Amino acid sequence: MRKLLLSFVIVLSSSMNFLLAQSIDRVSIGGEQKFASGGNIAWVNFARDIGPGETRLDLFEEIFREVNENGGNMMRIWLHTNGTNTPQFNGMDVSGPGEGAIEDLRDILDLAYFYDVSLMLCLWSFDMLQAGQMNDQQLERNRGLLTDNDRLQTYIDNSLIPMVDSLHGHPAISSWEIFNEPEGMSTQFGWTPSRVDMSDIQNFVNRTAGAIKRTAPDAFVTNGSWNIRASSDIGSWTNYYRDDRLIAAGGDEDGVLDFYGIHYYKHFPQSQSPFHNDASHWELDKPIVVGEFYMSDPRRDGDADSMYGVHWSDLFEELYDRGYAGALGWQWFDWWAERTDMEGVDGTLSWPRMLENMNTMRDLYPDDILISFDGIRMIFNAFPEGIEEGGSSTLSWEVRGAESVTLNGDPVQPIDSLVASPEVTTEYTLIATDEHGETEAKTVTITVLDPEAVNRAFQKPASASSIENNQHLADYATDGDYSTRWSSLYQDNEWLMVDLQVSYDIHNIKLYWEAAHAASYTIDVSFDGFNWQTIFEENNSDGGLDSLFFEQPAPARFVRMNGVERATEWGFSLYELEVYGLESEHQPPQIAISSPLEEDYLEAGLVTQLTADLQPGTSDEISVAFYINDELFDTVTEPPFTTEWTPSEDGIASLHAVATDEQFNIRSESVELTISPESEFILLEAENSTLAGDTEIMSHSEASSGEFVRLEADGSLTWSDIEVNENGNYRLEIGFRLPFESPKSQVLFVNDSEIGEIEFAGQENAWLTEDMNINLESGLNTIRIESSWGYMDFDYIEIRGQNLLTSAGNNEELAAEYHLGQNYPNPFNPSTVIPFSIANPSHVQLDVFDIVGRRVATLLNEPLSSGSHEVRFDAGSFSSGVYFFRIQAGSFTKVNRMVLLK
Repeated sequence: MRKLLLSFVIVLSSSMNFLLAQSIDRVSIGGEQKFASGGNIAWVNFARDIGPGETRLDLFEEIFREVNENGGNMMRIWLHTNGTNTPQFNGMDVSGPGEGAIEDLRDILDLAYFYDVSLMLCLWSFDMLQAGQMNDQQLERNRGLLTDNDRLQTYIDNSLIPMVDSLHGHPAISSWEIFNEPEGMSTQFGWTPSRVDMSDIQNFVNRTAGAIKRTAPDAFVTNGSWNIRASSDIGSWTNYYRDDRLIAAGGDEDGVLDFYGIHYYKHFPQSQSPFHNDASHWELDKPIVVGEFYMSDPRRDGDADSMYGVHWSDLFEELYDRGYAGALGWQWFDWWAERTDMEGVDGTLSWPRMLENMNTMRDLYPDDILISFDGIRMIFNAFPEGIEEGGSSTLSWEVRGAESVTLNGDPVQPIDSLVASPEVTTEYTLIATDEHGETEAKTVTITVLDPEAVNRAFQKPASASSIENNQHLADYATDGDYSTRWSSLYQDNEWLMVDLQVSYDIHNIKLYWEAAHAASYTIDVSFDGFNWQTIFEENNSDGGLDSLFFEQPAPARFVRMNGVERATEWGFSLYELEVYGLESEHQPPQIAISSPLEEDYLEAGLVTQLTADLQPGTSDEISVAFYINDELFDTVTEPPFTTEWTPSEDGIASLHAVATDEQFNIRSESVELTISPESEFILLEAENSTLAGDTEIMSHSEASSGEFVRLEADGSLTWSDIEVNENGNYRLEIGFRLPFESPKSQVLFVNDSEIGEIEFAGQENAWLTEDMNINLESGLNTIRIESSWGYMDFDYIEIRGQNLLTSAGNNEELAAEYHLGQNYPNPFNPSTVIPFSIANPSHVQLDVFDIVGRRVATLLNEPLSSGSHEVRFDAGSFSSGVYFFRIQAGSFTKVNRMVLLK
């Protein structure tokens, strides 16, 4: 590691404060010299994270918490970005920072402060001249800020200085960054359709930097250059941000940078890479923070895991060792929602990889990384703040920098929560005391509401016809947070629905519209989410708050806002949909299909049990009707509500049920069923597998073939030489029993590759099955189950698929001489004939199994001569359904299926 310290010099102006305290390979964070280790947010909602609209403080908190937990110390965020939301304009001049912009930014900074994270505040981006992102007026006013000093001064006076002055001294501010990649809108380097000269950019940087430094003399200022070529004078390059050049461009002696910010991506050559050149190579006299770089980029050299040979896990440390002052990876994403940063780049890797690098730096260089802001910091919330009598609210808090914490006088842990159920409106006060006896207090109030004032839609499940993106989900319209919202696609005829989960007599509905509101819409209600009644119609809404009152309360479980026509070019967007009313006297039943489910394996000709899960309403007399492809199949009048169905052909079928009582007809959600063609299968007994470790073969009358294997600690069962004709997806069924304590978990391997840990759950001491899909390869395969937690019993495995499936010992030579034919007739009632042939005199056993693998009959168990044979199976005492018959003759084994219909 290289540490080249600057000598102290006499300060000639406040704009040169970096020279007093800042070393060449560190920047000031929280008043200390640190290596900046973190990343870019850079936005949650592009250009709208502060100012009019929503600020997703919940996501900012989540980000800062993760950065803190992984040892990071800095994040870079964007403020105005392209000027479409802030600052506020009056014509072509700036008239203010934007409604709520300072307050929103302070809230974000407060969260960062709480979690010991510093912020680099980037004001503008090259996007201010990216024509496709704004209208002509917005583009023209942005150009004016860059080329007209009078207009620029309106921004400095009316927006920038008020922001800096209001937030001056906030400990979470590490620096102000003037631009993100301004070269992108320059005639010399740019890519935006509209461009200005680099001298215009220099002028803007100089004048805004000077204004910041005079407003807050201890502030640090930087600029995020798209490439080192614009920030260094080596070779033929030009450092446009050198002190004398900035002052010459704008005339402000204070308007210089305290450190350089540069970006690097693999579309630039290694000769320009900070990961392959020391910081001193660029011959700069100030620290350099590498403010953007990918953690994953397969497009340039085909390697998503390295930066031209530097592995992603070493990127932060490489910059540290080469003398840079910081590493900020690009970019935070809500990667759990599978966003990507750009086409061809796996953005899901960026955030976790950044966190891992932060973790490494914290562990290796804690003195150069970790920061801890002074003072007591508290987060204290009640959720929800309003409850119905008898309801509950969760108090949650987290306190930092305190020696002791009390809640209403009682000692509590610094981080904890409490469920409170006050009978009357109650205040709760959290008091934190530090080591010097200084205290901080915060109070929240849980209000006990009149039942008619309780929002019944609060935190209830919502769904929508569409969502604009993963930042505007349906559930955000019922989360009780007026800064989050649901937004649809940009088209008419979109809806938002909430399931209240029980029926209420609704007397009031409130819709809190975002600017993108409906010009016309209806309010529809339903008991099951399928059969709807319109109770309100609006043809000329002006947005804002629509509060709808109903003289005659409307009983319903489901409420839907059905947007007919939009009032703007955007979609339909609601901050909150609130529903008020008392619980209905008459409650509808609730019904759902519990079997089969969409992922279940169904086969044509195989009997399938249809089951509905029913929760009765206020009426006890109820019936359930099953519908297949919207045609009535069967009606069941008593529990359990189940019936049997045999699909006759493969394809797709839709299944739903309707519960009917004295007052309601309630329909379930549909289950789409995939029915596969008739397939061959093989049943392999557990006792015939290769056993290792703690295993034991045991007997049980209900086990398939009468035996099973008990698997205990460090044991395994392996079925080898399972042969299939084609690569593909096959269905694996495992017969098992849990002696006690459900569930158990064991590990499944296919061809020595770990598929994952399989959870076995269900009734204890009963033979059960667990189904899943597996991929097998053409030829021979191996399946292995290894113990992981808790001993249990295994009966058999069955493999089923549309391609021919054979087992070990069924080689082609044997198959040509040994044969198990299909029974005839099939289906049959009540008897059928099973033909087979054997090549050599053999002991032959022919067994019949039911659908769950239990042996129900042994038709043969004796030596036979070679040749063709037939056995009659009389099933007069058996119930209708699917049965399997298996022959074992020497090393030849085969199983076929037959159907008994009575």
